[in-house]
Amino acid sequence: MDWLRFIKAIAISLACRIKLSLFLVLGRIFDREDVSTSDADVDVVITWVDGDDPLHRWKRERALSKNKKSRVSKTSKAKRRFSDNQELRYCIRSIRNHAPWVRRIWLLTDHQFPFYLRFWAARRAGIRVVTHKQVFSGIEGALPTFNSLSIESVLWRIPGLSENFIYFNDDMFLSAPVAKEDLFADKVIIRARKKAVPDASSASPHVKHQINAFNLTGLSGSEFFSPAHYSYPLKKSVLEQLFEVLSGEFSDNLSSKFRNDHQFWPIALADYYMVANGLAELHSPKDGMVISVSKSKNLSREELDSYISRAEEGSVKFLCVNFMEKLEEKVPDVRKRLERICGPCLPFERS
Repeated sequence: MDWLRFIKAIAISLACRIKLSLFLVLGRIFDREDVSTSDADVDVVITWVDGDDPLHRWKRERALSKNKKSRVSKTSKAKRRFSDNQELRYCIRSIRNHAPWVRRIWLLTDHQFPFYLRFWAARRAGIRVVTHKQVFSGIEGALPTFNSLSIESVLWRIPGLSENFIYFNDDMFLSAPVAKEDLFADKVIIRARKKAVPDASSASPHVKHQINAFNLTGLSGSEFFSPAHYSYPLKKSVLEQLFEVLSGEFSDNLSSKFRNDHQFWPIALADYYMVANGLAELHSPKDGMVISVSKSKNLSREELDSYISRAEEGSVKFLCVNFMEKLEEKVPDVRKRLERICGPCLPFERS
């Protein structure tokens, strides 16, 4: 019986993907202006996955079995890394409500689409779906991938993406009105803190990926900084140039189906390059806030409540919630509060 349910779930997933493929083909036929941009345009790219999709789950388990599960760290294959708690709903809502100047929102997925959005209505509102197959064109051997560092290596390959764009994970939100100049002024505005290069032997995986990126630049240790985990303003041409100059390193980055400690973080690499070459400048990250996995696990309800209250009051512009499941356990009304923080429901959302 379990097998029958599984086969039925796979069939439904395949049918949804075929339907999405048709939508994407029709969209490209009827909307050719996607390929043109102007210097004034700023797009958003959001990476998203529905890890509960049975086809995606099957591909993930198959990749794990081939990679020998013991070699993939627990954090790289943790279920929460692939779970969809509808954070994307609030992410897109926050962008459209707090940054109406954003031209287009690119949703980069493994041929999936969230059930809580209406495809054609979302498309008319500037939401575009782009698949892993499109951005990995010519390097399909890296697919399927379950590795954000691999995916971030090819963000710049989205057809029609604006030169200046902002990269979001689906658990990142704008929590107050944001002007274009908050991210792109005379230079790209990077929110980060300068610090000494951490000891890689005791660093977290995320920090190791930053260190690995920094080591590729050849900069001195005094120039190290840690980018804040908010939305990231980037330049497409910089990512493309780095991909070409460091082709061997990027090839290695693309080859891992799951994260590992030897990889580098492409976003940090671009940030270090832009600052070193006068294309970006560092600003204090105090106008943003991250409710991390550690905070969600270890802080009390009262402490977490105070963090959320700061966002509700509009005292920060950028918010990231890394572990919605755990946060919701401790603060049951967090979704209602996110609705207040991110702004009103959009016309293309399903209730």
